[in-house]
Amino acid sequence: MNRIAAMTTTTLATAAIALLPGQPVAKAEPVAPQADTECSPSLAGALTWLPDKQLNLVCSKEGDSSYRWTATTFPDPPGASRLLTYGPKVTMTGAGTQKSMIVSGDWVALPQDSDSQCIVDQFDSATAQAAPTGKPLSFRVPANMTFIDLKGYCLWTRVGP
Repeated sequence: MNRIAAMTTTTLATAAIALLPGQPVAKAEPVAPQADTECSPSLAGALTWLPDKQLNLVCSKEGDSSYRWTATTFPDPPGASRLLTYGPKVTMTGAGTQKSMIVSGDWVALPQDSDSQCIVDQFDSATAQAAPTGKPLSFRVPANMTFIDLKGYCLWTRVGP
């Protein structure tokens, strides 16, 4: 009987230590959107792609109320003006190529949770920018940009004309 009491006490003490305030807690990576699943109305019109890069998805309104991820083709040049990345780096082409995937101009990236960090790396200008974790990132995509990397669980939106 003493053995059971000792094991219970040890288990409870271990659990209490594991839950001490200030201890880092591992957070799961965001899940990739899946075709024909719900998406938030705040993502309406945003494009994303599945990890195998074989299928593009767009968050669109269905009927009178719900929003869902539906399969779509990537827009013709000048490309997309609203994108969702969910963690892994995504390399896109710009107006400096024959098949532009991203519109040039001013952009803002909004992290989708407080632990996300939005990172952009533009190959042509050899500049990388990263916002502090949980904070938005503003940047410019030049008209002659050829390649750009976007990373983080972020909603990327072109702002202005």
